[in-house]
Amino acid sequence: MAMPDNVCVGTTKTYQVNDPSVPSTYTWTIDGVIQSSTTNKLTVTWSSPGTYLITVQEHTAAGCDGDLQSGYVFVHPPSSKIIDTTVCELKLPFNWNGQEISSSGQFIASFKNIWGCDSTVTLIVTLTTQITPTLAPIGPLCQNSTAPVLPTTSINGITGTWSPATINTATQGSTTYTFTPDDGQCATPATIDVVITDQVTPTLAPIGPLCQNSSSASLPTTSTNNITGTWSPSTVNTSTVGITTYTFTPDAGQCATPVTIDIEITTQLTPTFAPIGPLCQNSSAPALPLTSLNGITGTWSPAAISTTTQGSTTYTFTPDAGQCANTATLTVTVTPKQTPTF
Repeated sequence: MAMPDNVCVGTTKTYQVNDPSVPSTYTWTIDGVIQSSTTNKLTVTWSSPGTYLITVQEHTAAGCDGDLQSGYVFVHPPSSKIIDTTVCELKLPFNWNGQEISSSGQFIASFKNIWGCDSTVTLIVTLTTQITPTLAPIGPLCQNSTAPVLPTTSINGITGTWSPATINTATQGSTTYTFTPDDGQCATPATIDVVITDQVTPTLAPIGPLCQNSSSASLPTTSTNNITGTWSPSTVNTSTVGITTYTFTPDAGQCATPVTIDIEITTQLTPTFAPIGPLCQNSSAPALPLTSLNGITGTWSPAAISTTTQGSTTYTFTPDAGQCANTATLTVTVTPKQTPTF
């Protein structure tokens, strides 16, 4: 009788000792319980798992008792196991114990354990819905501008890498950048298109020349092609004769380059006039000239010479707008008529 023995629940097995030709009887016990067999064989159907002690003793026809033989039988139950797993739907289908798994649910596989007993494993599959990374748009960007860094975490918390890895602003046009989620996240790749545009040059109306110490013109904060920005220097200074360069810098977020204008400050001219008079009282007065000897046009106050009153009167010449000229004055003297004496 080979002992110990390992069997499965439900197994029927026969245990045997000695040669059946020997005219003897036998006493069999299982855990101390005498069995019905009196031959050299005991057939047992093992219905419950556990550890059992079998004993057998021979009784010869001559009335002698043989040695007590014993051994242990280990009865093993069928084994079962449940595996819970969560799978990203992107990983479907997959193979498990020869089965193609293409959905959620329960799947059973049967096999023999180490004792040869029937066993089952139940796989419970729960699916995780794939996520599409949410990415903020980038651009348009100016050609040759400093590009922003591509984010390694999406707005909805997916981490990953980019291809290409960085934005190149050297060439105009649209480029597609692909975001690939890191392993272990149920997420699909996503793309963004980044457009690189040509830089715009602001166009600005010319200013000046301006007269020295005249009221300065305002520098426009919006170019004629609608680029907004700031100036340096921020205001026009007319106190000094000469040419000054003013730089217009576009506000951020506009694909535009800085641009400059030169403003010239010129010296003011003083109109020059030929003298008039003295004039005789009540004589016909000449007209005041509307253009100075040095080419300045303007108006007079008073507008005409009056000879009705003796004395000196000052007439003020005001240059027309747009001429870098000062006001000027002309004094006209009216004298009384002389009566000749003989």
